Parts: sequence; structure tokens; C-alpha cells
Amino acid sequence: MITRSDFDRPAARSAAVWLFFLLSPALIVAVADISPWQRAMSLILVGLTGPVFVAGHSYRGPLYEREWANLALWLTPLLLLTAALSWFIGPWTATMLPFVTSVASSVARFRYSAWVNLAVIVAYGVYVAFAGGPNALLFFGFMATIAAIVGAQVASLRINEERAQLSTELRLAHQRESISRDIHDLLGHSLTAINVKSSLALKLLDRDPQRARQEVEELVELSRAALDDVRAAVYGSHTPTLARELSSATSSLQAAGITPQVDADPDVESPLFAWALREAVTNVIRHSRADACRITVTPQRLMVADNGVGIQEGTALSSLSSHIDAAGARLRVSSPVASTGTVVEVTV
Repeated sequence: MITRSDFDRPAARSAAVWLFFLLSPALIVAVADISPWQRAMSLILVGLTGPVFVAGHSYRGPLYEREWANLALWLTPLLLLTAALSWFIGPWTATMLPFVTSVASSVARFRYSAWVNLAVIVAYGVYVAFAGGPNALLFFGFMATIAAIVGAQVASLRINEERAQLSTELRLAHQRESISRDIHDLLGHSLTAINVKSSLALKLLDRDPQRARQEVEELVELSRAALDDVRAAVYGSHTPTLARELSSATSSLQAAGITPQVDADPDVESPLFAWALREAVTNVIRHSRADACRITVTPQRLMVADNGVGIQEGTALSSLSSHIDAAGARLRVSSPVASTGTVVEVTV
């Protein structure tokens, strides 16, 4: 069932502007050599064309994506009105052709509407050739040209609208992917650090309560910071700082029993390096089984090297790789010698 909510009001208003051109068939009816009742019926048919034309241009209901059904829904009544009008004014009904091609191009993609419009114009041309004289043929040629131009213009507008909609959908998809990736990185690092620190606090609870208390306090701060980071990522305002990530990495490595060695230029402030450091250190804690990790930061380079079990050369970190590629930087993940650690390098 078609309801008012199935129609796009801005599209309806835009289509209504073109109803001005219904004056053309109305004037032809007004000067045609027909009886008063035929004139009245013809004007009614012209008037009914307006609502069908506007509805065809503005319908966005369930059948909108089913193009052939949508064509049948709006083109059928328009063709019937045109055929009925030709009963009274004959071949001069060609003045209705631009309205037909416009609706067809609006309700269906060009690869369908082009063939439908061509079929309508050819069929009407055959009718005019048999039912009209030279003047009617000349008028038909003029109106057929206008109808083809109008159909092509409306098809072009539909293509541009679909491209704009696709562009918007792609942009939203990229935003969702970016938020998903950021939350993955944030929670992956934070939950790893929380797990390590909570395990350490549990071990220290009996033999060093003061140190255990310190670890629990750091857990509270870490969980609060993780919550703030997730909120910021959702609202698109999260930008990690290198100084904070260096401090967090040092604390997390120590809690995991991995000795950190940090050589960082204090003047370097790179959100890209901060992201890379966060994920690289998380992977060291999770997978390396290392007991030492060296972090080096220069203006052009970040290196995180551990002495763990190593990985196969060429292995990359997928989430980190997407950040690096988007920034136009280079990522290299390798094990210099088999089973003697992993080196993650980011260069700009």
C-alpha cells in the first residue's frame, strides 16, 4: 500500500515546478477542432498527468529499488493518459512525450530507462507516421528531440544523486571502520595492561601490600583512561600523545616482567608513532615471551625491538598497517635472526 511517507517532499516540490510545461498540451487542446465535451475530457486528462508526474519523480517507497515494478507503477498510468488524450487530439499528443521520458528516467536506472524511452518514442513515431500528416511528423520530430534530451538530463541527475549517496555511504563505512579499528587498538592495549597489572597486584598482595596497592591504583587510572579513550574514539576526537604512550608502555612492560629500554627524542610528538607504539608494545606483552624491549624514537623513525621468540619475516600487524598506510608512512616487521626477537619499525 502506498502512503504519504513513501514520497520525498523536496523531490515532489522540484518536480512540481515543471508542471508549468503542461500549458503546452493544454493550449493544444484549447485550439483543437474538437467538441466542447472532448475539450473538457482532454483538459481533465492533462490535469491528471500532473499528479502522476510528480508522484513518479518523488516516490521512494518499497518498490523504488525494484525498477521494473516501479516503471510499471508510474509509467503505465502516464502512458494510458497519453493514449487517451491522443483519442481526442491525435498525433499532437506528442507534446506529452517529455513527461513520459522524464518519469521513466527518474524511476529507473539509465540502462533500463534509455530502452524504455526509445521504445516509447519509436512506437509513437510509428503511430504519427500512420495517423498524421507532414506537419504532425515535423512536430513529432521536434517533441521527440526534446523528450530524448529531457530523459537524458533526468537520467544524469539520477546518476549524480546515486553517486552522492554512494559517496556518503562509503564515507560512513570508513568512519565506522576507523572507529572500530581505534576501539580495537585502544581496548587491546588497555585490557592487556589491565590483565598484566591485576595479575601482578594479586601476586604482590601478600608479600608487598604497598606495591600491590600501587598497582591497583594504577589499574583504576588505566581503566578510567581507557574509558575516556573509547568515548573520544566514538566521538572522533581521540588523538594519542607519544609522551603518554611512552609512559604507559614503560609501566605495562615492567608489570609484565619485561625490562624496558627507552631512547626517545623528547621533542618528537607524533600521533602516528603513538598509535604504532601502543600496538607494538601490546604485541610484545601478549606474544613475544621476551624479557627485554628496546624503544627508540627519532623524528623520522620509531623502533620497538624485543628479544622474544621472533616471527617470520614479512609478518605485519594488520590494524597498525592500516594506520601506517593511511598516513603515507612505511612499516617493517621482522626478526633479524630466527627466534631471537622481533623488530617493528615505522619510518616517515
